[in-house]
Amino acid sequence: VYIVEDLTREQRELLTAMYRDYMDRQPGLPADKANTFGDCHSLRNDYLPGYSHYKVTDICLKLKQKGYISCSEEEGLTKKISITAKTIAAMEHKGKVNLKETASLMSLLK
Repeated sequence: VYIVEDLTREQRELLTAMYRDYMDRQPGLPADKANTFGDCHSLRNDYLPGYSHYKVTDICLKLKQKGYISCSEEEGLTKKISITAKTIAAMEHKGKVNLKETASLMSLLK
């Protein structure tokens, strides 16, 4: 499933930001450490400052249900948040599609 098809705009934006940070961290950290995002408080502070912790938790639980993140829920809040292999594969696919589209457009301009 292509990542854009089954997610809301806010879900896509959060996953894209998390994936970007994962990629930025990975050269210096092992994949499992680069893929650690803390709890809903961390996500709120880093990516969704206009949202309540409960709204961030709601987004996380929907993403977990769709298989894009892994997390636990304690006392109504999400913890131990990480993106899944499904997210990484979808983002890599999205990058390949964008690269092909750019190459195709460039060939038309020649």
